[in-house]
Amino acid sequence: MKIFLAPSYLSSLKKLTKNNPQLLPTIKKKIEYFKTDPQTPGLKLHKLKGSMQTTWSFSVTDDIRILYIYEEDGIMFVKIGKHEDVY
Repeated sequence: MKIFLAPSYLSSLKKLTKNNPQLLPTIKKKIEYFKTDPQTPGLKLHKLKGSMQTTWSFSVTDDIRILYIYEEDGIMFVKIGKHEDVY
């Protein structure tokens, strides 16, 4: 599975980890789980609704989500952040 990183994802990742660099190993681990098997129960993968109906989400921690969309060539991560910040 090919994963692309949108500028909005990179910006939100930088903001999220600026004061919390200890999150990076957890983020990397969850992305690896996602690459291996997106249906891993701990990821809580789900499709969003309403105005975000083309977007999917999975959990990094209890409060941090990665939002992504399906592209022709793979998947585009579009945002990462706390639940209340990304939805």
